[in-house]
Amino acid sequence: MDALSDCRVPVIAGLTASGKSALAMDMADRFGGEIINADAMQVYRGFDIGTAKPTQKEQSDVPHHLIDIRDARETYSVAHYVKDAVAAIRAVLEKDRIPIVCGGTGQYTTALLNGTRFWPLQIPASIEQEVDHMIAEYGFTGLLEHIKSLDPATAAKLSIRDEKRIRRFFQVFNATGMTRTEMNDWSNQGKPQFQYRPLCLVPEQHVLTAQIEARTRAMYSAGLVAETKGLLEQFGDPALIPFSGIGYRHTVSYLQGQISDRDMLDLTIRDTRRLAKRQRTWYRHHDHGPMAGSLNEAKSAYLSLMET
Repeated sequence: MDALSDCRVPVIAGLTASGKSALAMDMADRFGGEIINADAMQVYRGFDIGTAKPTQKEQSDVPHHLIDIRDARETYSVAHYVKDAVAAIRAVLEKDRIPIVCGGTGQYTTALLNGTRFWPLQIPASIEQEVDHMIAEYGFTGLLEHIKSLDPATAAKLSIRDEKRIRRFFQVFNATGMTRTEMNDWSNQGKPQFQYRPLCLVPEQHVLTAQIEARTRAMYSAGLVAETKGLLEQFGDPALIPFSGIGYRHTVSYLQGQISDRDMLDLTIRDTRRLAKRQRTWYRHHDHGPMAGSLNEAKSAYLSLMET
């Protein structure tokens, strides 16, 4: 640990459309901060309106990090995020400014708060070839039987149809000597690298519903259909990860003539509400600090948190 590990780092989590970004901007202005994105879709370049990405003016007023860092054809895992976020936090602290982590991807903020450890991201090509030879010799049925003897807990969650997971099990096992269960135990033994100060924004249901509907309508008014059309023309493959985002999924269906514009709007609102419900469940089971029901409540709570 070093001197920076004692620095306080605000983490603003919460439900979609709850006002996290507005709170982060207010805090950045108040404390002299820079914002570290924690939204899995905002890392993708060009996907702006449908991800509620901060505007160019907002990014000009307050420096933002981990936005527009991936092409739509690239993957971005929790392990990638934690590595990049820790580096960004450290860089901001070294400038004597306050890094403010903000976003609703619970897996990202949970891993950051818990100090979850990850094995190096890239499996060597030699290991991949080794596992390919094992598959050719024993088949997935034989390898699944082997997992049962190595790691019964993981085997109980697998079936012969889980070829990708069986392959990954042996790639990790051959590279590290650890089973999936042992790897999970090792990952969870990490410690947070900074003194995080988390807060979770969770408005009342009726308030959030109104905010979701208003934001969704604003996205379409701002040109979400045209943005999606341009991205489809650029990348040509609606199966790419960022097109699965709620703001784009039904817009793609509309552009392909599968649904009406009314259905596009209604389905986007419906799925955003469902996402918020899943997020509520996540935050109930993964501690993200005090829960605030409004922006004013959140601002007051953060002033107290930053003083402790």
